[in-house]
Amino acid sequence: MRTFLAPTRFRSSLLRYRLINLKPFSSQSRFPIPPDNRSQDTDSNTETISEQEFPNLTTPGPEHFPTISSGEPENRSDDVDDARVIEVLLGRKNDPVSALEYCNWVRPSNRICEIGDVFWVLIHILVTSPETYDRANSLLVEFVSSNPTLIPSVMVNDLVDSAQRFGFELNSRAFNYLLNAYIRNSRTDFAVDCFNLMLDRNATPFAAYVNKVLSSLVRSDSISEAKEIYNK
Repeated sequence: MRTFLAPTRFRSSLLRYRLINLKPFSSQSRFPIPPDNRSQDTDSNTETISEQEFPNLTTPGPEHFPTISSGEPENRSDDVDDARVIEVLLGRKNDPVSALEYCNWVRPSNRICEIGDVFWVLIHILVTSPETYDRANSLLVEFVSSNPTLIPSVMVNDLVDSAQRFGFELNSRAFNYLLNAYIRNSRTDFAVDCFNLMLDRNATPFAAYVNKVLSSLVRSDSISEAKEIYNK
């Protein structure tokens, strides 16, 4: 049986033809290339993992952030008016220590001794408790020092008027601490006036303060005035 064999030249040409026209492996229909969705799948998988592993890890929207009032100052004392301070103080009138702590918080020390109802309301509260006697005394010394032009009649009138308007009983200790404030500030003339105003309002002066007034008068050679006070 004869076998037909193509000539060598023919076989070589046929082989070159097949190699040239050979289709790429990736283009064959047996292995279709899936669509290139790697970035989409990655994002999707990442989101899914994040939600599964950290179910509460969500990015808050604007409504989830705490609201910060731009109008709230750092120094609260500048934001609280006298009416509000007095309201709080009156609510603590039976707790002088608490009232003092609040006033120290809401008012800097250099503002507590400003002329106004806040100061007198605080004094009326502080003179009701032995725990705050010293502070009431020192505040009046500071007040007289800070307001050297206020005459005793104005001071006493403010003390009496504030007691009436805010429902306090007049306490002779408040008058005596005012008398002591004039003595401590070396205002003997004002101390004498304050002493006489106290007697007019039936406020009994403390003996220790009267003795200091008398001593100051004697040192200044005001002997007749000292005798007058002594006889009262």
